[in-house]
Amino acid sequence: MGVLRPSALDQAFLELEQPGRPPLHIGWAVELEGGAPSPALMRAVMAGAVGATPALTRRLVRDPITGALRWFDDPWFDCGSHIDALAVESMTDRTAVDALITRLFAEMLPRDRPLWRLQALSDGAHTLMAGQLHHVITDGVGSVELALALVGGIMADETPVSPTLPPPTLLEGVRADLAGTLRTLTDFSGFADLATALRIYGERLAGPSQPAWDGPRFIARSSVPLGPLREGARAHGGTVTAALIVAIARALRGTGVIDPNGGEAFVPLNARRDGDELANPVSVIYAPLHATGDAISALRVTTRALRASRQEAGSIADISRRADDLPAAIRGTVTRSVAGQFFAPVIVSSVPGPPDPIELFGRKITGMWGWAPSPAGQPVALTALSYAGQLHLTLVADRGGLLDGADTLAAIGRELERFHP
Repeated sequence: MGVLRPSALDQAFLELEQPGRPPLHIGWAVELEGGAPSPALMRAVMAGAVGATPALTRRLVRDPITGALRWFDDPWFDCGSHIDALAVESMTDRTAVDALITRLFAEMLPRDRPLWRLQALSDGAHTLMAGQLHHVITDGVGSVELALALVGGIMADETPVSPTLPPPTLLEGVRADLAGTLRTLTDFSGFADLATALRIYGERLAGPSQPAWDGPRFIARSSVPLGPLREGARAHGGTVTAALIVAIARALRGTGVIDPNGGEAFVPLNARRDGDELANPVSVIYAPLHATGDAISALRVTTRALRASRQEAGSIADISRRADDLPAAIRGTVTRSVAGQFFAPVIVSSVPGPPDPIELFGRKITGMWGWAPSPAGQPVALTALSYAGQLHLTLVADRGGLLDGADTLAAIGRELERFHP
């Protein structure tokens, strides 16, 4: 197998993460019936399941000559070093549990090992599995798919083992950079798309500056019924994602996070690229935040804006793919530039989860939450994960932007009820 390195888009997520600033890993929490599995059982079961997911046993290394980042299978991989169990006083106090999750989520993942970890929080009668997975490995949809693959691997009689990815050699790294440079210099087919993407970036750079928003984050969770929201949004000519964008815009009025009349939301568009299993299949789109006016009209306008912004998503994907072939030094500059375009006051991400209840460690999953990272510069991120008829909402916010996450989530829930049939 040849050299495997993160795509330019994936590397951009690494560029956004710096010590002392908010981390760039995806978080998730799974609520289970009953007590926690023992640490020994967790390690044994997970060790068998990760064989089907090679990304969980790989770590990043930097080529000493070219400076390029490469993936390789960690020869010292120890599943147990990624898993921990914590006893808590009470799992019924969601505010206290979310405060603990916030503390765990704020810790950066060590770069000298595969970029994930898993914790079991339990009071003996109730259990919450909390985990973090770096965005360089996968996007929101990919993280849900990976989690389901793990569950499938746990339940299966045999777990397939992925081919071994050997450490990159110096010669392979230099050869890969030279080949990419040659492709870039001889391929003129993407110049028009590249010019479009650069124009979009220029317009965004020329936009109004935002506060730093690089303080500590907090996490809050809630749930709302999915069926009425989906049915009502469709009846009004909208989508669930558009409804979430409108609801959070209206809930954030008067907080200072967005302008009085609205603003702009960053919305990950999970657009799969056929045949490309190595790169994050996420495109970047933007949607208006309508904080005032009629909610139903805002839903329709936002839905149309999301559909129209696919062209912009394509342009950003194009420049990212072009950057994949650049030498490491130039590629780093481009990825930092791309990373700088991921900013808007609010992130809104909607990820489809299992429609029916499933089990983990032999225990029924009663709730499933996921959340996107909120990098420095973006004060609020709202993630919705559907599971078994519920839409589980997670809010990640800068402590300098919002005072109370539970109150904000309650306000979002009330706004979503406007779209019910």
